[in-house]
Amino acid sequence: MSRLRTIVIVDDEEDILDVLSLSLEGKDWTVLAFQSAKEALAYIERHAVDVVLSDVRMPGMSGVELFRQVRAKQPQLPFLLMTGFSAVDQPLLTAVPCQVLSKPFELAHLHKVLAETINR
Repeated sequence: MSRLRTIVIVDDEEDILDVLSLSLEGKDWTVLAFQSAKEALAYIERHAVDVVLSDVRMPGMSGVELFRQVRAKQPQLPFLLMTGFSAVDQPLLTAVPCQVLSKPFELAHLHKVLAETINR
């Protein structure tokens, strides 16, 4: 039996957090959901996690800023960004060396990407 992996999901939209959490919980994942990048960062700084999945656009701290702060302290921590505004965000995301998922995406695709990310 493989150990459960811990994923931190960050999105200011509660419905998205619920769908992603339900999709992953119990499928080899322990899911920690946050509606604020600041709260997620505080958790990540104090606890071991296996991967972070964050929305790009959120009030307060953006997902890109969260990525930068996490990467500065934990450069090996896998990090995925998701955005529904890929064309608008493209210049910003070009400078961020991580995988970006365009919303909406199929949950099966997310599961595949997470498996590939963890197994690198």
